[in-house]
Amino acid sequence: MMVQEQRDEETGPYSRFQIGLLTFGLLALLISVPSGVYAAAERRLQIGFVSFVAVYAPLWLAADRGFFAQEGLDPELIFIGSAPTMVASMIAREVPLASTAGTAVLSAVTGGAPLKILATFNNRVGSDLMARPGIVRPEDLRGKRVGVQSMGGGIWMQALLALERLGLDPIRDRLQIQVIGPQPQLAKALEAGAIDVTVLPTAFSQPLKARGYPVLLEFLNANIPLTGTSLIALKETVEQSPQLASEC
Repeated sequence: MMVQEQRDEETGPYSRFQIGLLTFGLLALLISVPSGVYAAAERRLQIGFVSFVAVYAPLWLAADRGFFAQEGLDPELIFIGSAPTMVASMIAREVPLASTAGTAVLSAVTGGAPLKILATFNNRVGSDLMARPGIVRPEDLRGKRVGVQSMGGGIWMQALLALERLGLDPIRDRLQIQVIGPQPQLAKALEAGAIDVTVLPTAFSQPLKARGYPVLLEFLNANIPLTGTSLIALKETVEQSPQLASEC
C-alpha cells in the first residue's frame, strides 16, 4: 500500500502525453517479445526499472490494470536501484528488458555490451539541481559534496551536465562526488546535511522548493539535451524477433 501511495504521488507532475506515449511504446514492445524470453508455462517476463518516479508510471499502470495479462504475459517488475547495476543485470541475462537512463546504456554499448536501445521517450529532463540552505551561488559549491544515485547513471550524468552549465569543474573546483542511492535517499541526505547539492526530479524537488531550498539550475529552462528514459533489450532478444525493433 505504501508503494502504491508513493507511486500515485510521484506520477502527478509528469506529462500525461509522455506517460501515454511510453505506455504505448512499452506495450508495442512487449506484444512482439519472442516466446523464448519468458517461461513457456506461465509466460512470465522480467522487466527492470530503476526508480519510483513518474517516468516509470507506464510500467505500474500496465501491470496494475491488466494490460500485460491481456497479451498473455505475467510481468515481474524488478526494482534495481541504479542504471549501471541494471545494465550489469541485463548483461548477466538476469533481466531481458528494462526501462532506464539511456546515458548508462550508451556508455555500456560503447564498451561492447550486447544491448540495444529500442526507444527513447525524451531528450530533455525536468529535474532540478537542488542545494542545501546557505548555498545560493554556483561558486558556493567549490569543495562541496555532490550526491548521486550511482557512478555512471542518469543522475550522475545530469549532475555533471548541470555543474558544467554553471561553469564548475569537479576536479578544478574540488567537488566530492558521493554515491548515496535512489532519489528518496538523495532528498533525505540533502535535508540531513549529508550532501550539499544533488539532482532531483520534480516529485522530490518541489517540496524542498516550497520549504526554501535553493534551486541552482532548472533543467527545463536550461534546455540541456540528454538521452533520457529508454526501453532497453538484450541484442539477442531483438535478433530472435526482428519485428521487435520495427514495432517500437
